[in-house]
Amino acid sequence: MKRKLVALTFGGVALFSHVGCKNPTNSESKARDSSVKSRVGNATEEQESPAYKAFVSEFVAIKNADDFAALVGKLQRDYNTYPVDLKFVAAQLIPLSGLRGLGYLVHNLAVQSKVTDSLAVTGLMVTASGINLFSPPPANGGTGTAAWSAIFDYLTMPFAGVSEKFKSVRDLQAFIHTNLVANKALDTAISRISELNITANTPVVWDNRLVYGANGFADSQDRFVTLTDSEKNVAIAGLHSIYHNTLVFLSYNYDDSIKAMDKVGRLVGLDVVLPGQPDGVAAQDRAKIIRSFPALFTALPAAAEYMPAAYAHLKASVDAVGEAWRATKAQGNNSSNDFQLLSPAKILPWQRINDVSLSNIRALVNGQPVRSAVTGETVTMNIPAFYNNPPQNMQAFLPVAFKAGDHNIVVAGQTTRNYHYGEAELWDVNAFKPYMPGVNSSTDVARDIRILGQVWGGWFASVPTVAMTIAM
Repeated sequence: MKRKLVALTFGGVALFSHVGCKNPTNSESKARDSSVKSRVGNATEEQESPAYKAFVSEFVAIKNADDFAALVGKLQRDYNTYPVDLKFVAAQLIPLSGLRGLGYLVHNLAVQSKVTDSLAVTGLMVTASGINLFSPPPANGGTGTAAWSAIFDYLTMPFAGVSEKFKSVRDLQAFIHTNLVANKALDTAISRISELNITANTPVVWDNRLVYGANGFADSQDRFVTLTDSEKNVAIAGLHSIYHNTLVFLSYNYDDSIKAMDKVGRLVGLDVVLPGQPDGVAAQDRAKIIRSFPALFTALPAAAEYMPAAYAHLKASVDAVGEAWRATKAQGNNSSNDFQLLSPAKILPWQRINDVSLSNIRALVNGQPVRSAVTGETVTMNIPAFYNNPPQNMQAFLPVAFKAGDHNIVVAGQTTRNYHYGEAELWDVNAFKPYMPGVNSSTDVARDIRILGQVWGGWFASVPTVAMTIAM
């Protein structure tokens, strides 16, 4: 049962864009000419501060990564002088300042596994081509802006004075710690956005020219989007979620993760160079590979500090989503907010499901039971314990027994693959019991995971259960 509000992020920054506005009527179309003010619904150009307008002009004029670096430096230096609308954007861009060249720095890690390297490069190529396709810069004969390609290069390309490439995942963890945690980049971003007076009565405006360039939008139709406390809280939730994920990443040993992925890839057939026969990867195979790296997924000394802090950010993220939902319902469904980013007209029809999902998520984060929408069974995940008393080795959650049999079986006189070969059957009850109190026997693990999959909002429990069921 999965349905969730999603804050789109680029490099860990909640950036909003929206062009799904209503189509104009014939009379509206005829009325739009040079004498008409730049106004769409309740989103107007007049709501933009002079500083925000100047920022839009400067942003769309960016040509390369150095231009973007200079702009981020300016936003950081002058932040306290800005009006609310520009502060909202600046607070989310500034955390990128320490992440320049990150894609380049991790390259030596990715190439340890051909499949990892190929997937990473393919993903980056798709992103780069997508930027040029949907907002082609003038240099490519388009009407968009080069700013997004510049941000892409800023995050992925080397630059003068760039550090040495990472030799281990531990190097990556140190980099992330330095540039997002130790320097308070995420703390500052959350604090800055939280103190902004952005409500339904005091909204700010997003200008879609930030996405499509200075030549985008011949008139004001579809150009502006209203941002209220709903969108503000979604941004806060996104930053708390990023902070949570960062602290969890810093809490465990992933140094052999690329090597393990390489071994899995060879079984799948993706990393096979010499002639070989891909064999598929059963849970039994995955568990064996992971266990061949004893230090993989073991807690680092920092886990004692970072996991409880991660839990605080997880709860804060849920609270912020709750505030966003409360504000959306309070605004109601009327024509005055047709052009709000989180349009109530699109969200409120799902009110029952969203109410139930949010209620279940709040129960899960507090370690309270939730109910299957299918069978009526209940399940409890002690999520607070998972963070406040974190597992010392995530490998303890791997299956301990698997279905026996042959790779191939004979059915109707024909040989075919046995797709249940190596399927997980039993788990260590002592490993799960502190975090899933309803587990009294090994088979109860699969039962509780099944029930969670039938709970509205049950996807939220995937945060700890991903670790617990990594080889199911």
